[in-house]
Amino acid sequence: MFASLLRMATKYGFSDIREGLVERLKGAYPTKWEDFETAKVLGEEVFGSPKPHPNAVLNLLLEQRIKFALPFAAYRAVLGSFPSLVSDGPGTALSRLTLAFTIYGMERIRHVMVQVSHSIVYDGNLRVCPRTACVLNAGINPIGRRMEALKKIRCPLRHYGRQEQR
Repeated sequence: MFASLLRMATKYGFSDIREGLVERLKGAYPTKWEDFETAKVLGEEVFGSPKPHPNAVLNLLLEQRIKFALPFAAYRAVLGSFPSLVSDGPGTALSRLTLAFTIYGMERIRHVMVQVSHSIVYDGNLRVCPRTACVLNAGINPIGRRMEALKKIRCPLRHYGRQEQR
């Protein structure tokens, strides 16, 4: 119903309704780390029941040009599994370009996860990001910063995988 309302509001120019729906998406598809922790609903949960396939959500956001939500929507699609990501079911098939960029993003995420995990576990240090708002700068001391970074990088993948198995 959410997706239908969004499509109709866009098609028929109901900008107030569209803006309200997009505002709800901002909470479910955060763009800042702080917003992930405070979000009550994340990802496709905002669409209600039955929960849509993450690929269908990614397609909808692309179709509706809701750019702020694309990175997290692609991340959610990647979390499912590779067979889920390359699904060719109705509404879940991704275009070649979208699939290519999503897989590239998945590999970049894994690369960073491995580097940071290795740095924390084996080197006992963690490079500081040049940007002050970077998640790797979280924490008040070096050990706290390392553990916070590791938790933010590793836990979402483990947590999401357990949800999908249920």
